[in-house]
Amino acid sequence: MIDIRGAKAQAQETDPADRYVLKDGEKKSKTPAIVTMFLLGVALYLKSVFPSLTEAVEGKRPADGEPEGEPEPGMAQTASLDRPALDPEPTGGTATEGDSPRGSGGGNVELLPPATFTRIESPVVGYFQPEVTVDWTGFKAPPAIGARTARAANDNPGGGTIPGGDFPPVTDGPGDGDTDPGGNGPGDTDPGDTDPGGNGPCGGCPDEDPCDDDEDPQSGNRTPRVAGPVYLMDVSGCAILAIGLTDLLRNAVDPDGDTLSVRNLTVSSGTLTQSGDGWVFQGGPQLLGPVTITYEITDGEFTVSQTAHFSVVKSYIGGTGGDDTLLGTMCADDIDGGDGDDNIDGRAGNDVIAGGRGDDHIVAGSGNDTVFGGAGNDIVFGGAGNDHISGGAGNDRLFGDDGDDVIFGDAGDDLLRGGEGDDLLSGGAGRDILKGDAGDDVLDGGDGNDELHGGTGNDVLVDGSGEDAVYGGSGDDHLIAALDGSDDVYDGGEGCDTIDYSASTQGVSIDLEEGIAFGAETGTDTISGFEAASGGSGDDEITGNSGNNVLSGNGGDDRIDGQCGHDVISGGDGNDLLIDGSGEDVVSGGSGDDYLIAALDGDNDIYDGGEGCDTLDYSGTSEGVTVNLVSGTACGLEIGDDAISGFETVQGGSGDDHFVAGGEAAVFIGGDGENTFEFVPADAPSPSPVIHEIMDFKAGDRIRISKYDIFEKICDEFEDRFEDIYGDGFDDDEVAIRYRNDRTDEVDRTIIEADLNNDDIYETTITLNGNHILIMVEHA
Repeated sequence: MIDIRGAKAQAQETDPADRYVLKDGEKKSKTPAIVTMFLLGVALYLKSVFPSLTEAVEGKRPADGEPEGEPEPGMAQTASLDRPALDPEPTGGTATEGDSPRGSGGGNVELLPPATFTRIESPVVGYFQPEVTVDWTGFKAPPAIGARTARAANDNPGGGTIPGGDFPPVTDGPGDGDTDPGGNGPGDTDPGDTDPGGNGPCGGCPDEDPCDDDEDPQSGNRTPRVAGPVYLMDVSGCAILAIGLTDLLRNAVDPDGDTLSVRNLTVSSGTLTQSGDGWVFQGGPQLLGPVTITYEITDGEFTVSQTAHFSVVKSYIGGTGGDDTLLGTMCADDIDGGDGDDNIDGRAGNDVIAGGRGDDHIVAGSGNDTVFGGAGNDIVFGGAGNDHISGGAGNDRLFGDDGDDVIFGDAGDDLLRGGEGDDLLSGGAGRDILKGDAGDDVLDGGDGNDELHGGTGNDVLVDGSGEDAVYGGSGDDHLIAALDGSDDVYDGGEGCDTIDYSASTQGVSIDLEEGIAFGAETGTDTISGFEAASGGSGDDEITGNSGNNVLSGNGGDDRIDGQCGHDVISGGDGNDLLIDGSGEDVVSGGSGDDYLIAALDGDNDIYDGGEGCDTLDYSGTSEGVTVNLVSGTACGLEIGDDAISGFETVQGGSGDDHFVAGGEAAVFIGGDGENTFEFVPADAPSPSPVIHEIMDFKAGDRIRISKYDIFEKICDEFEDRFEDIYGDGFDDDEVAIRYRNDRTDEVDRTIIEADLNNDDIYETTITLNGNHILIMVEHA
């Protein structure tokens, strides 16, 4: 409680309790209450500003019996109250001497129950700004921190000492020997304190959990940590990239504060060379795209993997609207000439060059370059490498040079030359000249009256629309005729060349011997130097020459004549008529009902009927032939030894022919002469009867089944029966053969049936046109 003393002496109270008695007749003044509130506010403010001063004042109490000291100069007298511990459970009674309040000016009063009063504790208030002398010597940190050693949690040496202790002491008057109001000053020790900060067993930990065992400074070393990969700056192809140690450690941190280093660096492409404390990356002329550096980060004990990423990009070189001279680098560049007549040299690398408008002169140089000439009459040299060149509008001259180049002339009268390598040239619109030069090239003239030269190599040449002149040159070239209705000139040149009309749908006539090809869709073309020809899907007529031809009918009902030479003839789809001609030929009918006519050349040919019901015609022979469908052979003096397959009908000549059939149904036309038709059992039993047919069986012909020959009987006794043929010596174990005559209004035929394996099933049936009376004899 604050004791305010006035200048006027007060009368002595007879009873201390009288002060608390409200007197009705006395009018109270509000001034003391206002002054009290004002002083209380000032006291609270000063206490918040100088808490240490308040604690120092409260801590200085004179010993019992000692007179209170004089107040300091400049300070008003202040009343202080002792703070004895209060009884938690007041029971009343007589107050002791030690419980008497101080500063009231009166003696102790014995209060009678039930009136029990507790002490009113008033804060210590200073009326004026205190004069504080601060002694900075021996400055210590607040007691909660204490003295610590600044070093990592591992055993690594080094570090310093963080000052510990309390705030600097405040000198508040003579005789004050306590420098630590908090009880942590000199000579004040707490047996429970193990931390210099004096805050108990755990000390003054600054963390949220001051007693966290994980933060024990004596714990082991911790692994470095990384926060994602490192991204470095991109670099152009021929430039170098300097990489510092700090760049590689950008996203790395060590929890213990250890010094980090990197090791075991590898790079996905290019070269990485150490230079001092850093590294130098260098790409190459052909290197473009992303690059990854893989390495390890270590604190000397533990390591962690990390990657750094960047890209190698092209250099940009740009021109102006005028006539520029632009020089590229030895690596990949993006060069834009812009308008004007530019002179551009890409040098090495895989460059992208745009000439822009104007008559440009471009040398792409080595590398796989892409060049756009743009509008104007441009001159472009691709140089070494597989280049893509587009001339753009204008009369351009485009040279692929070495490598497998792709060149487009675009609009205008262009000159395109592929140079070395397998090139693709497309003239586009205009009167173009295309030259493939060396290599197996593909040339397409496009629109306009073009001139195409394949050069050396096996080239493919497409003339396009217009009256074109196409020259295959040396090599086995393939010339494709356009359906433009124009009169073109095609010259295969040296080698085995092909004239191709396969796009035709309305039929075309090709005569290699006469050197002409015509059709409604193709016009009348002049052809020469070709050894092969292909028809379209219409009904074509193809004639070879004296050379070795390859003739293909493709779709439609075609007629193909190989003429002389060793030819390969393919009918394709449709019902084709194929004539091999002289020479050792290979003839394939393909699908459809084809008719193959064998030449009387005495050469060994190969005939394959293919799918459908096909016919092999030896009707031109007169010396007799033997056609064996079981062994797949046909031989004779006039035809040689032919290999045959896939035929359902065989026609003989005017000689005495011999035909052999097995388990597959066959139709024979014997022709003139005394022919023999032999039927042998199949290698495996057939699920249904096999029916053979002889279209022109006549007197003199015979049918041979097993060891029996069946003849046409020439006599006037028609009443003779077939049983008389067997005679008295016929054995039931012999092959059973029977025949009958079927006659209707539309059909007149003779049917012979045979049980070749004696299983009582007549599995072989032979049908003869007409009504025949037969006899059977055993042949030798």
